[in-house]
Amino acid sequence: MDNFTLGSLYIGDTDGEYEAERRNMENLYFDANNMYHDFMDNTLKFLIIGSKGAGKTYFAHYICKKKTSSQNYKIVSAKNFFSGINRSSESFTTNRGYIYELSRWLVLVQVAKYILELHPYKAGFLVKSSIYRLHTFVCQHDNLCMFKASKSKTSSGWKCLFGAKFKKKIQEIGEGNISIEKLRELEFERTAFYEVLNALEDLVIKSISQNDDIMIFFDDLDDLENREMLDNGSESVILNLIKYTKDFNKKVRNKGKMLRVAHIIRADIIDRLQFYDSNLAKIKTSYGVELYWLQNAKVTPETHPLMKMIIHKVKMSNDLFFEKPDIEVYEQLFPEQIEEREPLDFLISYSMGRPRDIVSFLNHAIKNHPEKSAFSATVMKSVKAEYADDFYAELLNQSYYHANSNFVKECFSLLVDNKKISFKLSEVKECFDRNKERYPNIPNIESCLNFLYSMSAIGNTWKKTDTYYTTFAYRKDGAKNLDLRKKMVVHNGIKKKV
Repeated sequence: MDNFTLGSLYIGDTDGEYEAERRNMENLYFDANNMYHDFMDNTLKFLIIGSKGAGKTYFAHYICKKKTSSQNYKIVSAKNFFSGINRSSESFTTNRGYIYELSRWLVLVQVAKYILELHPYKAGFLVKSSIYRLHTFVCQHDNLCMFKASKSKTSSGWKCLFGAKFKKKIQEIGEGNISIEKLRELEFERTAFYEVLNALEDLVIKSISQNDDIMIFFDDLDDLENREMLDNGSESVILNLIKYTKDFNKKVRNKGKMLRVAHIIRADIIDRLQFYDSNLAKIKTSYGVELYWLQNAKVTPETHPLMKMIIHKVKMSNDLFFEKPDIEVYEQLFPEQIEEREPLDFLISYSMGRPRDIVSFLNHAIKNHPEKSAFSATVMKSVKAEYADDFYAELLNQSYYHANSNFVKECFSLLVDNKKISFKLSEVKECFDRNKERYPNIPNIESCLNFLYSMSAIGNTWKKTDTYYTTFAYRKDGAKNLDLRKKMVVHNGIKKKV
């Protein structure tokens, strides 16, 4: 038996961006279903789809790490896209085309900035180049004045590239009749951002050189909106970003240029947005790759994608395991059943089939038992409570996109108050009716249970010919809707919380 301890193992981090900073991340990355070539070989693809914790951001970082010296790839966070912009303005709810134009602006400005970053000399000195003109535009227009109707003063010359209203006012007075002093005091109404978009788009595409090979990934899209905004009448920014990016990438390809804008998006969000636009399903299928780690077919534990990922990281980070067959590594790390189940089945039952869940569980075991030589049943069961804290927090965070935060909190509070791992509708309804004052934001028990099922906090369970079956919404082979006639069961991952 090799002399090793759990403390010497590396099985990954729950934060893909953090793990991507490791020196040998290209070797540590495990491409379960050949997604890298699927995405890179098809230039139409621009959506990286997966559940929260499926490894979407990590996958984008892997693509960036694999680039050649002639390629330029970058990941941009969408978290601060709306910093300083009034999201409650009328334009967000009443102007049906405003959000699409705003989405165009967000994409084009980020692309423009990256092009300028890659070509600083042209941007600063080649005054006749498209990139120089693009630099001038960004300097003049990339500020919050573009989103305000107020007037402002200028001390710049009248030859601004896109200040159409300003130029018109100069022409009305007569260029020859204006002094520098008069020009500096002249007030003008700043051109709105949507009035310059066509010119900006044209200039951006012209600024892509024939030698450029550029890809920009937009991450953290879920920070741009939530379900409550959409229910209050606002158009989806994410949906419009997807629509415009599809059109923009096509325009770039038609010009023979190599620049692709891509979006990293949660599967539950893109599925929800299909309620607002039925065409999104076709875009998802044709233009996306989806990171999904579960399999319908029965396979041996060491060949399952989730376990192969763990084994791969262990072998790549520990010389003792590097040359061993996968089956041998698996049996050494997981020598016994846990709660009368195969170790992989145990781990999956406490997860939503996501790498983050498996890595989180195993890292708790490593942290608490670094001296142990295997993920034994005793070791794994001892960290269930700690793991439940992480899993519960992740589930809450995911839920806040889909419903009002008070409604979400009260739904989960009802699970705690019910004090049952499995229950019938009548049982949980009795708890709800008895404590109604605690749930002012839950209109009825059915809406609460349907929401909890959609988040996979609960599932359905039933018995058929001496066999128990369970279904959760997160599984592609699971029932999409809750059956209130059947018994319900709390997900293993949060049992310790309820």
